[in-house]
Amino acid sequence: MSTERSAERGQPARWVSFTIIVMPLVALAMACGSGVSGAGRSASTDSLTGSSPPMKQYSFELIDVPGSVRTIVWGINDVGVAVGVWTDTSGVSHGFIRNRQGIQTFDFSGSSSTSFLDINDVGTAVGWFNDANGAQHGFKLATDMTSTAIDFPGASNTYVGGINNRGDMVGGYGPTIDEGIGFLLRDGRFTTLVDPPNAAPNTTSPLGINDVGAISGSFMDAAGAQHGFVLLRGTYTILDPLGDNFADFGLTKISDLGNAVGSNGAEGFIVNARTGRFSTFSCPGGFAIRARGINNRGQVTGGCRTGPSAPFVGFIATPVDE
Repeated sequence: MSTERSAERGQPARWVSFTIIVMPLVALAMACGSGVSGAGRSASTDSLTGSSPPMKQYSFELIDVPGSVRTIVWGINDVGVAVGVWTDTSGVSHGFIRNRQGIQTFDFSGSSSTSFLDINDVGTAVGWFNDANGAQHGFKLATDMTSTAIDFPGASNTYVGGINNRGDMVGGYGPTIDEGIGFLLRDGRFTTLVDPPNAAPNTTSPLGINDVGAISGSFMDAAGAQHGFVLLRGTYTILDPLGDNFADFGLTKISDLGNAVGSNGAEGFIVNARTGRFSTFSCPGGFAIRARGINNRGQVTGGCRTGPSAPFVGFIATPVDE
């Protein structure tokens, strides 16, 4: 995993607290003429399985961590606590947790960089960090602020991409940071995931797991094209809703309703794993977007540019009832 994708165990974490800087909410209509493509498709993140409901709107809360040159919100739980990664002016990545009290930034003890990728409703957050030698390790942070490194046995590099309310975790391991073999970690036991059909070796990147046990992520085929997948009960469903090679991550997180989120760099989308129906959206201004997280309330997270040369700022997009 790269810095965007992609120490001592149990040592106290370093925390810095500060007030969140939030830009004004911007209502974005998911309909024709709103700057969002996909008019005529279901825009509901609550149910994509029935007939097309009236188009919904999103209010975008843009989050810019003080001192950051890039902020991405990777995950959000059902009570609205979000996690992500921000990059400082020296190019170093740091994790952050955003709750009602504001933003707390976090670095795993002894690390050279840290990233949060997900958080469950219990408040356990997961992600990865680089040690002083550049090796990558997964980790989890409990609500009592105890941080624990997670390494696949014998692997040189590990990341943890998703966690559900049961505490099941998914991620990847491999010989290098940019290569990955998927795994499930349940009850302290690692299980290597079988690759999706036609996947090239070491290209499977699980990033989300819901309470049903559905796993979402992406892989690359032998030709170098990236695809999204959902794995449930040993069966892969390949989802390429925009019909092209993903320039971004493919699929990232998946909700308990079966709605998975992803993007191709230009558009974000929500796709239902059962029906394949999807809707697209973009950030205010319509510039580049990185869609990352989704919860059962239909809130979507990620990062976007609000101008052609503006830095990435994080966002939490909340459906607005008409």
